[in-house]
Amino acid sequence: YFVIFNFYIAFCVVGMFNVVTGVFVDSAVCCRTEDEVVQCYIEDLKSTTNEIKGFFQAADVDRSGTLTFEEFKNHLQDPLVKAYFSGLDIDPSEASIIFTILDADNSNELRIDEFVNGTMKLKGTASKLDVMAMMFDNTRQSQKFDNLVEFVARGFAELREDVVASRHPEHAMASISVHSNGVGQALKSFAEPEP
Repeated sequence: YFVIFNFYIAFCVVGMFNVVTGVFVDSAVCCRTEDEVVQCYIEDLKSTTNEIKGFFQAADVDRSGTLTFEEFKNHLQDPLVKAYFSGLDIDPSEASIIFTILDADNSNELRIDEFVNGTMKLKGTASKLDVMAMMFDNTRQSQKFDNLVEFVARGFAELREDVVASRHPEHAMASISVHSNGVGQALKSFAEPEP
């Protein structure tokens, strides 16, 4: 019995060491360093960019270095391209919308940098930052529109005053002089870019 008992003890100790070793090895494999995460991200970005450039070059039938809407639309009919864009969470059936969004300079042609950058931005779902940026732009445009409406309303009111004043010639010249200075200042404020 002594030999069997020693064998049992040795077997349990070796099994316990294997379990402990497995836990350490598993935790070492699962813990990636920040450098590995960054490197993986960069490699994924390069790989996706190269694939998108490949699609661009394949779609550029006339080798002009730009894509027209027809070239873009025809290339999106390829099942492989449809599958790839669907994998990027981009609906390939909306070719005209995608083309309009990607055409940043409104030239009705896509350059390779527009195509790659635009596709990378369209990839995936909207993030919180995207939604917040849209809300910020919407608020800013709304404020500009409100200022424009106020300016136009003031202009009509001043025009109405000028028409009424023109019925009384002695007040007409003074009123026109004051209003033309005000309109010039207002137009200048709309022409200045926002900081």
